Amino acid sequence: EATAPSEELTDVDFRTHKKFVTVVGQNNPAEDILAVQNAVDTHDNIELSGTFDFGLDELNGGVDINRPNVILKGPATIVNGAKTQLIAELGLVKYPLSIRAPGIELRGLEISGDHDGVLIYATDKGKPVILEDNNITGNTAAVAGSQTSGGG
Repeated sequence: EATAPSEELTDVDFRTHKKFVTVVGQNNPAEDILAVQNAVDTHDNIELSGTFDFGLDELNGGVDINRPNVILKGPATIVNGAKTQLIAELGLVKYPLSIRAPGIELRGLEISGDHDGVLIYATDKGKPVILEDNNITGNTAAVAGSQTSGGG
């Protein structure tokens, strides 16, 4: 069904819509991974609420944040997450979330499961990556990272 011209969203509406979204966890990998990936691909400020299960799939069991200046915040719990990738500087890394752009903020998240931690692999110049008030536990209970550019 087509939208009537009077119902079309303006550029201002699109910018406002892009700024903020809340995603409610379903504790189901088939729904949670896609919902969070879509949110970080299209919104700048994402609030997660509830429990998210990122599953155990080594190909699709995680979320990649590829756009700069995305804020992902809770309070929320992310369990599991087993997306696996070979990173030259780090070896084989299994992760629920990867940060691949500058200026990303993760705040107020509880992240646990059979993984190596959050992968930070942002090499472009920009604002620093911020991890604040998170509880990240896994096989190594560590955050894997490459050399990241901060500031500038």
